[in-house]
Amino acid sequence: MGIMKHIEKPARLFFRPFGRLALLACLAFSLHLFQTAAYGEDTPTPPPVEVNTLDNGYAYYTIPAGSIFHTALHTPIQTSVSQLDDPIEAIITNTIYLDDQVLFEKNTRLYGRILRLEPPIQGRNAIVQVHFNAIKLGSGQSYPVSAHVITEHADHSWGGELTRGTKPYTVVQKVYGIGQYGRTVYGGPRMMGAHLEFLPGSYWSVKLDKPLTIVKSKD
Repeated sequence: MGIMKHIEKPARLFFRPFGRLALLACLAFSLHLFQTAAYGEDTPTPPPVEVNTLDNGYAYYTIPAGSIFHTALHTPIQTSVSQLDDPIEAIITNTIYLDDQVLFEKNTRLYGRILRLEPPIQGRNAIVQVHFNAIKLGSGQSYPVSAHVITEHADHSWGGELTRGTKPYTVVQKVYGIGQYGRTVYGGPRMMGAHLEFLPGSYWSVKLDKPLTIVKSKD
């Protein structure tokens, strides 16, 4: 027994650091999964803004694809009222700087349209997808843009969830060490789907699909 104690103690000391490393690795991976789930998709850091200075004191600023704007919806969207191709508007909620240069002022306008709208049906909720195609700076300059809203779906839409059945059933579940219990499940015809509604002020993260180039004074 004395010999085994002398063997076990060094073994525990040897494996303890590796156990800590494994725990840290698991925590880091869990954090990555949480961030991905929270934003609906991976949001890697885009390359830096490209600046090309002109002789007249102006410069071209190219904001790379993948850049994200934090916005608030200005136009209400309701699948019970809105129509396909209806115009929508959102505003950038914070001033965006490049060093000391203001690239986008707070309340810069983004304009777009409803790209997809499907009403609810029996068994499925309504579906909405929007796309932004223009941005207007505080100076009044407008530029074409291609951008989508980050959602939990790969096609950048909302809704489309399947509804539950309309007939409740009780099924018996057996759990080892606990016993039996009844659980309600739903079958039969599915329920009618629900409409979607986005009120003014709804927070959206808007992501550029393509680079955006704007012209601003260097002053």
